Amino acid sequence: MQTGASIYALASTASEYQAPALRAAIYKHLALETFIETKISTIGLPAFELAFHVPYFALRASKEVHEDPRRDVSGNRLRDSHNVSFLTCTIDQPVAHLHEAQVSFVVTGCDERRWVAYCFVDTYFDTRENGKEDVLSYYDDSQGEEGMNADPITWGVHNADDPIENPREYYLEVIRIRMHQICQEWAQIVSKVQESFRAYEPEQVRSPFLHIISQICDGSRHS
Repeated sequence: MQTGASIYALASTASEYQAPALRAAIYKHLALETFIETKISTIGLPAFELAFHVPYFALRASKEVHEDPRRDVSGNRLRDSHNVSFLTCTIDQPVAHLHEAQVSFVVTGCDERRWVAYCFVDTYFDTRENGKEDVLSYYDDSQGEEGMNADPITWGVHNADDPIENPREYYLEVIRIRMHQICQEWAQIVSKVQESFRAYEPEQVRSPFLHIISQICDGSRHS
């Protein structure tokens, strides 16, 4: 589904109290903004908003670069992909690219019983063959004999048929899960840099910086 059609579908079904939070979430996601906020409105219909927007880079290596097909009004790609082939140790390895990405998540409602959650995740750099995250994949997984109706917002960790009913608990759980996902992406980047350092620097002249990177990588793997 194209970005414009997705936005239209969400906007046309949002209620009056949901619209401001949804509008802000869409804008911040498209603009690649970092933002975390808790907001409670006492003017008019009481409403709350819990927002979480975190950009990051995803490192992917492939024979063909998977660039963002989405475009802004000026015709520029919504997210950039940067060639980092200089980190590749041998010429027969696939070309590595750093892809801009963002996770945007917002919970908004009137009280603990009436609320809704929206989540936007960039996945243009992945394919279904290598585990691209999309709603269709979650649906396909649920159709098996032992399939689970996974909650896509929680990265498939939680069962949508057994939901977290408290909006604050749900918000914090999604942040925990998505930050773990983002940390894994950063750990992969650091690991790639570490691998390149080892390939290009002789053992006897390696800098202390490599040791620091190694500690960061090890810590990320065991977190």
